[in-house]
Amino acid sequence: MERNIFSQDEVQAILKLALERKKTIGEFVTKDELLQIARELNIEPIYIEQAIENLNSQFEFEQAKKIWKKKRKSKFFEHLVTFVATNFAFFVFSLLVKISLFKVFLIVTAFWSIGLIIDFFKSFFPSEDEVEKGANKLIRSKKWKKIYNSFVDYLAETVKKINL
Repeated sequence: MERNIFSQDEVQAILKLALERKKTIGEFVTKDELLQIARELNIEPIYIEQAIENLNSQFEFEQAKKIWKKKRKSKFFEHLVTFVATNFAFFVFSLLVKISLFKVFLIVTAFWSIGLIIDFFKSFFPSEDEVEKGANKLIRSKKWKKIYNSFVDYLAETVKKINL
């Protein structure tokens, strides 16, 4: 017996399979093609626009998370290089100076090592909450930079018009 009624999940699965099997679409679909498909399915274009915007926001957020993790690891390695270089210099200096600074060197190195270990775990094993906060901060920063650049461009055009 053939079914004629389908749930929302089944409709999504059927459409997904149909689009995967349709050879004429190719690997990518343009926004116009999506809107055409929506019209054929009696879906209002506003819903497609909203879905595209939502998908773009999700993609931007996932990219920001990756960038934040990469930057966090990079900062750890900068911290590590500073740690090694400073402690090496301090060790050599403590050996050359007649006053015994070796105990001070060991204390400073021990406490800094604790901080470095904490930094390592925060860099390579951050909590999801920390990653999300960092990603949101990157996205906000990117938006503010875009606003700032638009304003600077506007000012530059205004100055050009005044000078003409």
